[in-house]
Amino acid sequence: MRVLAALILIVGLALPGFAQNYDRHFVDYTVLHFGSLVSPKWIKATAMAESNLKADARSGVGASGMLQFMSSTWSDVAPEPWKTLGPLDPEAAIFVGARYMRQIWNRFPDVATVQQRKGFVNASYNSGMGWIFKARNACKTIHGCDASIWDAPNVEKYLLTAPRFQLETRSYVQRIRRLELNVFLE
Repeated sequence: MRVLAALILIVGLALPGFAQNYDRHFVDYTVLHFGSLVSPKWIKATAMAESNLKADARSGVGASGMLQFMSSTWSDVAPEPWKTLGPLDPEAAIFVGARYMRQIWNRFPDVATVQQRKGFVNASYNSGMGWIFKARNACKTIHGCDASIWDAPNVEKYLLTAPRFQLETRSYVQRIRRLELNVFLE
């Protein structure tokens, strides 16, 4: 059964009650917030990495919903009526998640390629923008590398968080890239 459930999440087989139920929201809200800049598969892949598309997911640190919002982040970034619905509402989570990812995206205007910009957005979503800006600064000013490229040997290599969080963020970005390649939208 675990193998079937994993296959359903990755491939998106059309079985009742599984991941594809929210595909319309991934498409609609990605297009609303990003136009044609990115594929809805990227937002869905992020939700898969965050919660395996479980609308009622809760983490040990207090994040909740399909896109794993901390309550303070939700309060800061969710507009009404989505804020009232909360992060456990799948449509609200997808709308606010895509919107928030676009806000992060806009903080990296100097990153030329979509792939690198998505890396910065996902790293920021995972560890916080402050840590990513510190890593960019260290990359550029201390190490002389290209601060507009996420992938090692550039910014990814110079995360200043605790080692286990560095590994988590690097793995998170790579996982989303793999998922995006394999995700199916109905």
